[in-house]
Amino acid sequence: MEIAFRPKVSPLWFDAPGPRTVEVLLKASEMYQSISRYRILERLGSGGEGQVWKAEDLKLKRTVAIKFLPHHLVPDEEATVRLQAEARMAAALTHPNIATVYELGEAGDQPYIVMEYVEGETLKSRIERHPIDLNESLEIGTKVGEALEAAHARGLLHCDIKSANIMIMPNGLIKVLDFGLARVPSVTVQGASHDAFHTQVGSAELGEEKCVRSTSVISGTLGSMSPEQVRGEALDCRTDIFSLGAVLYEMLTARSPFDGQGPIEILQSVLNDEPAPLGAFRDDIPLELESVIRRALAKRREERYENVQ
Repeated sequence: MEIAFRPKVSPLWFDAPGPRTVEVLLKASEMYQSISRYRILERLGSGGEGQVWKAEDLKLKRTVAIKFLPHHLVPDEEATVRLQAEARMAAALTHPNIATVYELGEAGDQPYIVMEYVEGETLKSRIERHPIDLNESLEIGTKVGEALEAAHARGLLHCDIKSANIMIMPNGLIKVLDFGLARVPSVTVQGASHDAFHTQVGSAELGEEKCVRSTSVISGTLGSMSPEQVRGEALDCRTDIFSLGAVLYEMLTARSPFDGQGPIEILQSVLNDEPAPLGAFRDDIPLELESVIRRALAKRREERYENVQ
């Protein structure tokens, strides 16, 4: 694999998440000129799960997104094998509402995933401006549900459905991002932001029993994590259903169903609190829809829908 580096630029910016100085980010933007057949164009974003760059596939003449994964996300051979297995499963997904995974590679010892470049606005950004119209919320929720149904049928869980992982393209098409990525601790509980707190996920069960992931610890994003994720239990399709319910709630109210002053309070809210009624925030919510969302957000997974259909 060909890797072209600019001289005297350290790759240490990948090693840990968190705020960085402008100077470091500027240096990082000069780090790679090209990786394999990809020409790096510009940085799209960064967070606890790595840096995302816009790039050109010089061989296939298409624009792609490359996510460079921090070393803490794949700290050992076991994590690497798990990531490869999940990336292969994600790459096999072909669905209009799922951002396609093209390739998993390594630049030196730096793993990266090449994905479909999705232009548009995140659902989170749209919600931050105002609550989403009822009909549009239902349409977005339906498309995300169809994406999850396709993934679950192949035995793949998302485990981090949230508004920041849902893109609205200029033509209105909905794309779900980040299928198949394993997650490990990125920040400590103290001082962790609501959207960046992630914890370790164990090995995926890729055998006969579909839609089940075995975990010894938890994975996900606060506010949309299921109670079983918080407790570090084995996960199944109903975990994604819970998170989809949280996204529906957020679209309609412009707030998370579970909140608190810090990560611990949010986790406690996920485990113990019932979300405020949707009718407390707007008067156009049908009772049937409120019932559907409440069932999706049930604390006990046995009380939720068994699948997305």
